[in-house]
Amino acid sequence: MIWQSTVHSVRCGALALTASERADAMGSWSSSWGVLLWALLTVIIVGLVVFVSAGMILRRRRVHRQTRQSLEDRFRQAGLSGPERKLLVRLAKQAGLESPEAIFTIEQTFEAGANDLLTSQAFLAMSTGNQGQVSAVMNSLRQKLGFGASPNLPTGQGVSTRSIPQGAELTLTDLRSGESFDVIVETVEPEALIVRILTQVGAAISQRLQGRYSNLGCAWEFDTEATPRGEDRIALGHTDRIRLINRRRFARVPIRGDALLAELDFFQEGAEPRPLELAQSTVVAIAGPGLLLETTLRATLRSKVLVIAQLSEGMVIRGVAKVRRVEAIDDEKYSVAVELMDLLPEEISELTRQTNLAAQRRAQPTAGEPTKELEPTAV
Repeated sequence: MIWQSTVHSVRCGALALTASERADAMGSWSSSWGVLLWALLTVIIVGLVVFVSAGMILRRRRVHRQTRQSLEDRFRQAGLSGPERKLLVRLAKQAGLESPEAIFTIEQTFEAGANDLLTSQAFLAMSTGNQGQVSAVMNSLRQKLGFGASPNLPTGQGVSTRSIPQGAELTLTDLRSGESFDVIVETVEPEALIVRILTQVGAAISQRLQGRYSNLGCAWEFDTEATPRGEDRIALGHTDRIRLINRRRFARVPIRGDALLAELDFFQEGAEPRPLELAQSTVVAIAGPGLLLETTLRATLRSKVLVIAQLSEGMVIRGVAKVRRVEAIDDEKYSVAVELMDLLPEEISELTRQTNLAAQRRAQPTAGEPTKELEPTAV
């Protein structure tokens, strides 16, 4: 009864409205729903835009993180130092690459970036010393990435002993006696470096010396003529013939493994070919491409040797190495430090891995074990 009364009242009210009043009421109702519909559509569109934009930003960040991590992995595999990494990224930008990774494998791209950098106003405005440092790091990069010397920038171009700054410390090796000693540069004269001897020298210094100067990610190695300048000073004649050597350093880690060692003389004595005489040896430390051996072979300093060494269970390596240091242990045994030569990037990576594994196995070295660093290797 109440429902019927309500419906009857609504009908009477509607019939009481004029046609224009009913049209106005319908228009008002339609307008309100239209506003709500447009508001709803706006919210949906804005929400979709925000959702898609957030997805694209997150995807870009994820790709950027993956690219950066991949680049860091490539840096570590190549054994690049901090300055070398920065220079490689800059060369990639100079070459117009979106991803610096491409420069690892495309030599033409590397050289294009290098040429652009070396002809830029920023490089030309540098001092001669800074230009030499940039050139040295660039040549070190070429060696580590496996690229040949640039036809437009031969090894050593722009680098000479005149670029070695005052106060730099050098290691000199007497080419006659094989004795090494440290010096410090006191004065850089137009014709020579005046250096002061820092360590005691056992014998008279000969005229022919080999110098080594650590500079950023590499070492400069050069031959020079020495002239005495008083009791503890020497004049080293300048040279533009600089050999650039990788100076990646590794901590020496004690290990124990069987080894064989033989000297590789280019000319063999005697008329008939004969096999190498392998001396029983023991590898007692590893430092990346550097090995320390105890052997009965009295190796000659700076000579080439064949090394066969067991670094760990199931891991035996063979290679040609250069003798960096020889010390007598007793009348029949010698301590010989060598650095493996002409290594491929994957071989360096494996030697680095072996060094790290040995360090993990011996995280707490016992007293009396060597902790000095071996000479780094030339890549």
